[in-house]
Amino acid sequence: MSFSVATNLFWAGVLTVVFPHLLDVLGPTGVLGLFAGFNIVALVMIFLWVPETAQRTLEELDYIFAVPTRRHMSYQVFTWLPFVFNRFVLRKDVKFVSLYRFRGSHGESGYNENMPSDF
Repeated sequence: MSFSVATNLFWAGVLTVVFPHLLDVLGPTGVLGLFAGFNIVALVMIFLWVPETAQRTLEELDYIFAVPTRRHMSYQVFTWLPFVFNRFVLRKDVKFVSLYRFRGSHGESGYNENMPSDF
C-alpha cells in the first residue's frame, strides 16, 4: 500500500512541476487534449489487458488468471465487443458466450475451450 501511495504522490509532484510548462507550450486546449489522449490510451489498455474480477471467489480468480492474455484480448475484441454492439446499439437478441466456465451445472472449470481458436 505504501508503494502505491508513494508512486501516486511522485507522479502528482511531476505533474505539478510540468503542468505550467505544458500550459505555456500547448495552451489550455492542447493540455486537455493531451490528457484526454492519455485517458483514451489507458482505456484501450485496460479493456484489452485487465480481466473483470468483481465479486469472484479466489478459486474463480485462479481460473480467470489462468487464461492467456492473448486469449483474453481476442475474446474482448472478437466476442465481447460485437456482443455489446449488437445487443445495446443494434438492439438484436444475441446470445452471450462467456470466456470462463465455473463449477456449477457442468461440474467443469477453467476457460471455455469451445471458443474458436483462430484468434
